[in-house]
Amino acid sequence: MAHYIKFLPLIVSALIFLLFEVVYQKPRWIFGVSISIPLISFAAIYYIMGPRLKTPSARFKFLIIPTLLGFSALAFSLLIESALARHLLALLIFIGLALFFESVITYIWRHDAYVGYSLENLSSYALTLTMFLISCVLAGFYILLDLNLGLIVGLGLLAFLAINYEFFWMSKILSLPTLLFAGTLTLILTQIFVALILLPFHFMIDGAIITVLWYTAASISRAHLLGMLKPKMIYRYLALASILLLLLFASASI
Repeated sequence: MAHYIKFLPLIVSALIFLLFEVVYQKPRWIFGVSISIPLISFAAIYYIMGPRLKTPSARFKFLIIPTLLGFSALAFSLLIESALARHLLALLIFIGLALFFESVITYIWRHDAYVGYSLENLSSYALTLTMFLISCVLAGFYILLDLNLGLIVGLGLLAFLAINYEFFWMSKILSLPTLLFAGTLTLILTQIFVALILLPFHFMIDGAIITVLWYTAASISRAHLLGMLKPKMIYRYLALASILLLLLFASASI
């Protein structure tokens, strides 16, 4: 491995951070930046994995997280009025992507230094944030911009399916039963999402509710597929989800 590859996560993340700042100053550049984010991420992943990868499709699977996270954060920033909040969001994405690419490099090139399940756990956190951002964006675009409900549902189906697929793939449990779990979870989430955006809630409340439900269902499903599911684990996830949902619904009613 070339010594300078260790600087790649910072370089790529810094470029994407700068692109966010460009959009904040010149919003009309958002479409060009939206195209640049996956291209930069793919170039980084291609360089990290090398041209002779035995499973070339893995590049595109690793690309899902930085692409969806970048897209969703960029779109979410359009719904934020505070300039400080937008800059903090860009900084959060910078940190998240830097950690993600660094973890991928460690997993592939420095496997002896790799801490077990660190990439899986980091990906889980990134996908949780992505689920929140995407849900907020879709709900916000429907509520604030009055976009067509069919378009919102279609985008939601694609985004939720991609997130679920990536979640189980990163957990190394991709199989036919896993695909069925991912598809079923996608349909259930989409139905709940449609019901939520028709209620008089703030779009961020909608996003938070969907994220809590998704994380609970996905975590329990993953533990079941790995043969690690215990009754105490189910109770813990359900108890935490119930508390969070009660707080969210209470906030929505204020």
